[in-house]
This record gives sequence, structure tokens and C-alpha cells, in this order.
Amino acid sequence: MNAINGMANLITKSPFIHQGLSIYQKTGLNHVDGIDYDPGLLSETALRYAKSFNNKFAFKINVSYLSATDWRGNTKTGQNPNLTPSTANPLFAELNVQDHPAYDAWNKYGDDGGSNAVTMNGVDYNGNANQSFVVRRTGYWEHELVPPKVDNRKFDVALHYRLGNNAELSYTYRYGIMDGLFQRGNKVQLDNTKITNHKLELKGATILLDPMYLARTRAILIILNPLTLLASYPLTVQCLLDLLHQGFFPFDIRPFFLFYL
Repeated sequence: MNAINGMANLITKSPFIHQGLSIYQKTGLNHVDGIDYDPGLLSETALRYAKSFNNKFAFKINVSYLSATDWRGNTKTGQNPNLTPSTANPLFAELNVQDHPAYDAWNKYGDDGGSNAVTMNGVDYNGNANQSFVVRRTGYWEHELVPPKVDNRKFDVALHYRLGNNAELSYTYRYGIMDGLFQRGNKVQLDNTKITNHKLELKGATILLDPMYLARTRAILIILNPLTLLASYPLTVQCLLDLLHQGFFPFDIRPFFLFYL
């Protein structure tokens, strides 16, 4: 299946071998220090049912629900210390503080370089004329842009058919609705994001190719539907533009994934 960086091969229980009803409940506690949020529960409940008929046809169904309060990204470490004249103001010792005019905090968006940084010339400062300063926008903290809610609902059903004693054909359908955050080069919010996954798989019996090697024939087709994501950085850019144009719309990222293995 698709993964954030690369591919992941998930091996699940066979409905021919593991039959019947099973339920699990996972519970945890985070934010125990109460600094960012009040202590909260992380809870995941899942149900699985599988049934085989004459050792020829089998099916399985999985349903799960996960809820939690995510960690808050609130690192205030500056990525642009007041050391370099081209990006900050090291000539002014009194500006050697964390929140200096060119401050670029780790978990803040819209205070980075490029179009968010300008050089102000001709400033009269402490009795000195024509001084220059590098200034950046103050930006938005992560918690001001995205909520910490995690709310994931997942469902899947698989149909398995044995083609004789040496091959098995299966079809799996997965559906999920996700609310939460994940980290790539940017922090991305999943806001009621719906994802569909179809997998068609043909497995053959273990065959001997060489006295030193064993191989298993396998063909898989996986299709995922488009996703709607909300990325923190372009969201921040749009918030800044909103200050100028009084108009706002979220950024939608709609990738389409098709993999053959």
C-alpha cells in the first residue's frame, strides 16, 4: 500500500486460518503534564469477524475507531539566529534576543525567509540615521492554524477464494475517514479526509527456483482515491494574503496514487 515515504507491505491474518469474532481495546493517556492541553485519553477500539466455507471461500471484516488529542508542535527554537547580516541584525547587540525582528521559530509559519523577509532602509535608530534592519512577518503558531483533534474511522472487507491447492485470489476494499495531523516537510492537517483503497491479489504456492532460493508468485493492484489535505504553510500564506485582499480559501492538495507491484 502507499506510505508517506516509500511503500509498506502489510501482512494480515488469513480468514481461512483465523476465524470467528475478535475485539480489542487500546487505551492510553497523554498530555499528563497539562502544559499544552489537559490530560486526555487515547482510545482505539477494533472489531474483526472472519468465516471460511469448505476451505474454499472465506471473508473477513474489520471496523475500528481511534480518538485522541495530538501533540502540539510548540518548539520556539529560532532557525535564524541574530548572527548573519544578510538574514538578521547582528550589528545591534540589543537585538540578540530570541524574539528578534528576524525571528524564525521552528513551529511558526509565515515568519520564514523569502517573501516574508524585507530590509528596511533609512531608519533613524538611537540617534543614528540611515540604519538598515532585516524584518520578518510575525507569522502564526501551529496551534493557531490547526486543531489537535485525532478522529479516525476505518472499515475494510476482504474476499478470498482458493484456486485449487496452490493459488489464492483475494480482493480487499478499505475505507477510512481521518481527522488529524501528520508531518512531512510541512505539517499537514487531515480534515474529514476520506480515503478508499482497492487491492486485488493473486498468490501462488511456494515454488523452487534454485536449491538456494525460494520464491512466491504474487501480483497486486492497489488504487487509492484522491485526498483532500490542508497544509500549514500554504494556509499561512493565504492567511497573510487575506490581510491584503480580504478573501480566504483553503488549499486543497489532491494527489492520485496508482501502484503496481
